[in-house]
Amino acid sequence: MAEPPLAGVRVLELGTDRAAPYCARLLARFGADVIKLEPPPSGDPIRRRGPFPPGRADRESGALFQALNAGKRSVTLDVTTPTGGDLFWQLLGDADVLIESLSAPEASAAGLVEATLSERFPGLVHVPVTVFGRSGPWAGRTGRSLTAAAVGGVSVGIGAPGRRPLAPPFALGAYQAGLAAAAGTILALLARRRTGEGQAVDTAELQVWGTLHAGAYILTYLYLGVNGLRQGNRGIGLYPNVFLPCKDGFVCLTCTPIHHWVAFLQCMGSPTWAENPRYRNRRAMLEEYPEEVDALLVGWLRQHTRAELFALAREKRFPLAPGMTVADTLASEHLEARGFWDELDVVDEHVRVPGSPSHYSALEPIAPTRAPRLGEHTASVLGERLGLAASTLTRLRQAGIV
Repeated sequence: MAEPPLAGVRVLELGTDRAAPYCARLLARFGADVIKLEPPPSGDPIRRRGPFPPGRADRESGALFQALNAGKRSVTLDVTTPTGGDLFWQLLGDADVLIESLSAPEASAAGLVEATLSERFPGLVHVPVTVFGRSGPWAGRTGRSLTAAAVGGVSVGIGAPGRRPLAPPFALGAYQAGLAAAAGTILALLARRRTGEGQAVDTAELQVWGTLHAGAYILTYLYLGVNGLRQGNRGIGLYPNVFLPCKDGFVCLTCTPIHHWVAFLQCMGSPTWAENPRYRNRRAMLEEYPEEVDALLVGWLRQHTRAELFALAREKRFPLAPGMTVADTLASEHLEARGFWDELDVVDEHVRVPGSPSHYSALEPIAPTRAPRLGEHTASVLGERLGLAASTLTRLRQAGIV
């Protein structure tokens, strides 16, 4: 197999939560040597967040930590102490990329500002991944994915009509911020090949929401003056654009063009109610009385399974998708055929975690090892890169620095 494209790239990760670790995880997937720096004695707080295997709740077996940190190496180091900070700066001198999620005040206190980094390490690619970014009037604030979705103009449009706004599920924006940061890191490394100089890749989760998700709301506001549309289980446009129950779950029915709607009605047996003028104005059906029309469809849908409805949709050529559960996704023949899953051996457990989001024709991503145990590589990394003797490491460990 050819050498992976990021082989030889040395990455230091000083990040927690999801965005920064996910960015580093993607780089490790394609050959980067990622060293995760964790504070002693307990490490990244994500280690203590579940889910955990039944009957276990230790910091080595959490599924979220495994999924975010597979393929990395772990070094425990208290960078807030004078000695730990000095060791950190020595490691930076041997790094190509620094990925971190510190708040602006924390980064400033640690000296991780561009003027300092570019002077001391002109070739370093510095990747802060935060909610608000490192510039602008909100740079000193902290937040989480819920905060980013709210101030990014997305939550205002999520939820049922007349109800309060909701958060997107599962820290979606954090993962997309990590993906954006990984892409920016690769661009900065490519630029360094030409100029020999590194740069900052300042990624704000707020901007990910604002560019990727709030665009439709912005256009709706500019053209119609509508500030977000909470549609619940519905989309916008013409009826039907909705999730509805069937015999064994839910299906998503999206028949905007008239010929799709007619094809669906034919599958229902061309019901007589469809000739009623009230049910021919599909915009009114969606905007004024959708529940009434839903009830006319649900009785027929509940007679069929998701698989049966999906087969009918493909045969009659109208858009319908089965609502897949997590168990369905894990058993998906399509994802299996695309080699989506990574297989990890984790503390006597064989687990499957999401892998690369892209499929490549001539590139084979590295099959990752399990996530590192806390401090598993402290001695080897600090010994190899900084030349620290075993006796020095013992003293540092006794002092709580590593």
